[in-house]
Amino acid sequence: MHGKPLSKYDNRELWNEHDYRDLGLIGEAYLSVGDDLNYFSDTGRTWGFGNNLRDYIPGKTEKVFANSTDDLIELIKSNEFNNFYILAHPERWTSSALGWGIYYSTDLAVNLGKKHFNAIQ
Repeated sequence: MHGKPLSKYDNRELWNEHDYRDLGLIGEAYLSVGDDLNYFSDTGRTWGFGNNLRDYIPGKTEKVFANSTDDLIELIKSNEFNNFYILAHPERWTSSALGWGIYYSTDLAVNLGKKHFNAIQ
């Protein structure tokens, strides 16, 4: 699921009326993967789900958690699981202090907005 986190639209709904196979696509990143994967996204500046409102695999109920990058690395190294689906936004992984500060500030503002939005619903 990609898009604005506070938008009322979910781009996956496009496939309720259309079939991606008709367009020559072999799959859709969220709807075609099945619920047997352990999905991790850096959405919301964490690998956990606390700041993530809609970025998940539909139907997935059992969750494996990693709150930090170190947690995720240890989980992968443990060889306990071999079915990871990892979504990363490379622009957030900057080594410059200015770049990090800009993305941190933006993410902080968005995450506060998400928490406020969730609280009023």
